[in-house]
Amino acid sequence: MSLPVSRPEASTPATPETVTQQPYVAPPPVAGPLGWALALGAATALLLSSWMLYSTDTPEGMWSGYISQSFALVIILAALSLKVDLPAAPAIGVLFLCGIGLVLVGIFANSSTTVMVSDLSAGIVVLIAATLRTTQSR
Repeated sequence: MSLPVSRPEASTPATPETVTQQPYVAPPPVAGPLGWALALGAATALLLSSWMLYSTDTPEGMWSGYISQSFALVIILAALSLKVDLPAAPAIGVLFLCGIGLVLVGIFANSSTTVMVSDLSAGIVVLIAATLRTTQSR
């Protein structure tokens, strides 16, 4: 036993449904601003650690503080230049160089463990930040 099926009349033409497609909207950039914030945060942490943790009683601690502060200030200037209408490639290159320099200073400098850990961690974070910043197209 089957149910009766209502069929459309032969005079009614079939009209296709119109489907409106929404234009593709790209997601907001997340990696670039995150890289910028990481670079600024790593430089600030390195600057603060060089002021609070490094021993200034010995020439070794004093010179380590000078080196770390110099790297931190260059990183801060490079990160801040990414927020203005300047080409991003030189600033990202400076971030990469500072990150590599901090990692090398952390590994090869004859410093205390505190200096080594803060330089290495800041260098690694700056390298990650520069890599994230390269993903954002300008």
